[in-house]
Amino acid sequence: MHLAVKTVLPAAVAIAMLAGCAGPAPVDDGAIGRWQARQDAATKDDDDLLGVLSGLVGATRSGDTEVADGGVAMTFAEPADVRGMTFSCFGHGRVRGYLVIDAGPTSRSEGVDAQCDAGPRAVEFPRTWRPGVNGVSFHTVEASDQSAWQLVIR
Repeated sequence: MHLAVKTVLPAAVAIAMLAGCAGPAPVDDGAIGRWQARQDAATKDDDDLLGVLSGLVGATRSGDTEVADGGVAMTFAEPADVRGMTFSCFGHGRVRGYLVIDAGPTSRSEGVDAQCDAGPRAVEFPRTWRPGVNGVSFHTVEASDQSAWQLVIR
């Protein structure tokens, strides 16, 4: 009898540990698609729009957060004066990344940390970074869940 308890107990502990390692619940791809369609529709007739960057956060497990890779970039045909940027993401999780602004020979970066269910948020960056922008990129660093994101550049 003692032998059975000693054998079952380690197996139960191992199963409990594996259950704790499971990633977040899968996200409905249809819900992400509908969110992306709403985001695209919101900028469709925006005359002040310089560009939109967007992407999916495909993440891999690392501790308690999801580590994402990749980035999306755009280059303007002519240097542009950027008035502002707005970042939004899908779901109830959090997305962290960094924005890179290329102007002339200079590249500058600014961190972005967004709670997705808080809605769109203005990306703060110095006014001196706004004139003569040649290109913008956004790189995801981590996400607490599978998500999609959008950066609107005006």
